[in-house]
Amino acid sequence: MASPASAYTAYVSNEKDNTMTVVDTVTMQVVKTVDVGQRPRGITISHDGKFIYLCASDDNMIQIIDTQTL
Repeated sequence: MASPASAYTAYVSNEKDNTMTVVDTVTMQVVKTVDVGQRPRGITISHDGKFIYLCASDDNMIQIIDTQTL
């Protein structure tokens, strides 16, 4: 899971179904689930909260996801 310190949104990688879930941490509701690469295992967010860096381990790549265009 990744979330900037002052944010109300959490980004959760779901290894089993190759997705990332966006969660509103105030309501604890799922906002959106998006498809990502195979077997997402690591996730972090940029200091400014603009980008998510997600490791798709079975694809041997790091995806960069713009939080503004999710």
